[in-house]
Amino acid sequence: MSYQTLAVDDDPIFIMLMEKMLSKTTALTNYSTFESGLGALKYLKENYADDDRFVVFLDINMPEMDGWEFLDALNEFADPNRVFVFLCTSSVDDADINRGKKYPFVRSFLSKPIFTEKLLEVERILEEIQK
Repeated sequence: MSYQTLAVDDDPIFIMLMEKMLSKTTALTNYSTFESGLGALKYLKENYADDDRFVVFLDINMPEMDGWEFLDALNEFADPNRVFVFLCTSSVDDADINRGKKYPFVRSFLSKPIFTEKLLEVERILEEIQK
């Protein structure tokens, strides 16, 4: 199964690295990148359909709209069985981890930096979800 994949982070180096790594995966090759939560949210609202599945790699700390605000807005229109969010953060704060667990969209936390092995792990998680 393929997914529309969004990488959302205000760090252009992180975005560049994610593009390179995503191009090496099998299920996450249809991807778009965004440097703000607002841009990604607009894209999702315009392209969301009940028969599509989305994977979102989401940074928590961004200007304009942080990851938490993005997740709150996502709650208004999306189905957590169709949108799978992986929080990408350098935070090791237990409060962030516990807060993330409250959102039905959040499947896992990925500590930065993200390496190809982590994306392969994400693919395995997605395979398990679809079983």
